[in-house]
Amino acid sequence: NNGNNQTLMALYTVPNGKTGYMDQFEASIAGAKKTAEYQIDLYIRPFGQVFQLDHRTSLQDGGTSQWQHLFEMPEKLEAKTDIAIKATILTGSVTGANISAGFDLILVDD
Repeated sequence: NNGNNQTLMALYTVPNGKTGYMDQFEASIAGAKKTAEYQIDLYIRPFGQVFQLDHRTSLQDGGTSQWQHLFEMPEKLEAKTDIAIKATILTGSVTGANISAGFDLILVDD
């Protein structure tokens, strides 16, 4: 919505001159008007390469509504690496669900 004053997308690029360390990412759904299953994908694009599927899970609004992945060792992401979390409805059609996702990233100067 225009009133949010931001995109509300789970996207980020590690700044030049920094290294990022991702220690967790999460996704949740709420408010669905019908039962459906959602695929949640974490994509990583190292600088100059293509997006690569890094992790995949699924959520079901009739059961699981929240999911979190904790890395035992933070995942190292070099400068200019792009991060994207995407959701796809696997079963059913438009459900009216609110889907959220995010990640924690520690930035360290190179």
